[in-house]
Amino acid sequence: METNENQFTVSTSVYNPQVRTLLTIKDFSTSLETYRNKVQAATQNLIANYERGLQYFSSESAPEDIRNGNELLNEVRVHANHLNHYLMLVKEKSEENREFPFKGLWKEFETRLNMLKDASQKFENLGAKNLSGEQMEQWENEIATFEKTALPEIQLNAQGVKLVLQFMAKYTPEQLEKISRIILATIPEGSTFRDAKEYEAAFLKSMREFQKEFEQQDNLWDSILEILAGGVHPSPSERVMLEKWIDGDEKIREDM
Repeated sequence: METNENQFTVSTSVYNPQVRTLLTIKDFSTSLETYRNKVQAATQNLIANYERGLQYFSSESAPEDIRNGNELLNEVRVHANHLNHYLMLVKEKSEENREFPFKGLWKEFETRLNMLKDASQKFENLGAKNLSGEQMEQWENEIATFEKTALPEIQLNAQGVKLVLQFMAKYTPEQLEKISRIILATIPEGSTFRDAKEYEAAFLKSMREFQKEFEQQDNLWDSILEILAGGVHPSPSERVMLEKWIDGDEKIREDM
């Protein structure tokens, strides 16, 4: 993989969402199921919300708009079902073969998520077109929530699924158990990492343990560094910088 020095800095890597996700994983197998279930719950909540939204269409709405509303809701249901089906497939295939190439399925997942986004936006716009006054305000606050609520929840937990799959493909069950044990030993239970200094301290503590465990196995240590770099393979100079920082020789903090 090529390096890209413009994309990698220690300070931005510390706050990479993937790293935050990693530090919340206590068990890789159960976390995979947990993230998958949360995506499913988010899509179910979206559909239930839009079903309530149909009640906003009154007898005064144009028949064509009512028909379009029902058709768009059906599209949302179809796309949501496909999303959850893809996640079930990757879970099952990862259990059969830890190293299965899930990238193809993941591209399909991302394509389907864009289709869900498109259908949701059309549904929300259709409702806004038919409403005014207090009803319009209720629609905006209670029904038109895809961008505010559903999408962030889906993306966050789908990223969790992807991260777990990446680790399962690169590490043996024994190595994954070691990683989980390090996280359990270094990250306080219930940590939210809202405080930047608290998060950085927890991050450094975990990384020092990862380094001790895996540094002698370069390919395994490199894969952790690659995740820190947001999927960009660190150059030799970047690797040295990060390792010095982890060892305490450098202290680089993100400007808050």
